[in-house]
Amino acid sequence: MKRVVTTIVGIMVALFVFAACGGRNDDRPELHMATSADFPPFEFITPAGEFDGFDIHMARAIADILDMELVIHDMEFIASIASTQTGNTDITIAALSITDDRRQQVNFSIPYFETTLVIIVQQGSGINSVEDLDVEGNAVAVQMGTTSHMMAEWYLSEVEILAYVNAPMTVMELNAGRVDAIVIDAGVAAQFISDNPGLRILPDPLGVEQYAIAVYMGNPELLEQINDALSQLMNNGELDRIYQMFFGGDE
Repeated sequence: MKRVVTTIVGIMVALFVFAACGGRNDDRPELHMATSADFPPFEFITPAGEFDGFDIHMARAIADILDMELVIHDMEFIASIASTQTGNTDITIAALSITDDRRQQVNFSIPYFETTLVIIVQQGSGINSVEDLDVEGNAVAVQMGTTSHMMAEWYLSEVEILAYVNAPMTVMELNAGRVDAIVIDAGVAAQFISDNPGLRILPDPLGVEQYAIAVYMGNPELLEQINDALSQLMNNGELDRIYQMFFGGDE
């Protein structure tokens, strides 16, 4: 029997952190972007307090093409989509996977990234496959509201699923032995493994998904502009260059 337990840590309120990217220019319109800067290497905050990551650099490049000033609003992931759905932000860029449910809330750009969902376990764990994991009594950590959360519920019918507000908390729980595994995106998993040598990734992925930019449904013109800008970045090699900065290989 599937048991889903949601662990809510903190208050689910969008906390806006405004960060203008580049010099202030009052002549340019602002592009307000929601993100959840706790998902390296896609979006994170450096020790110096600066936004960084693959998505951040891509967003800045798009804003430059559109001649707009990028303003980043950092919030919990589950709040980021809602902020664009309601028009409080123009776009959400947060390693956001395309799903049918989300298509009812926002418009999606053309996909800009494809990734797989993987399972992380401790090095000494006897879990070596999805079948080993999907056993009553095991617990899996996921980030709340993500496709990792959804797919864990779809494919893991026997385990206890614990959902946390941000991705780093899932690693803390696995390192502490309070869960048996994490389900998360492959790119982020690689970063977590690098930072936590005691962890490993199972060989078989749980699924494949595509990332896209969420755009406020009330602004179809912006969706067209975003798609044009993304196409430029793909065609001129700039998106590949940004990819190399954070992943060091071919996309």
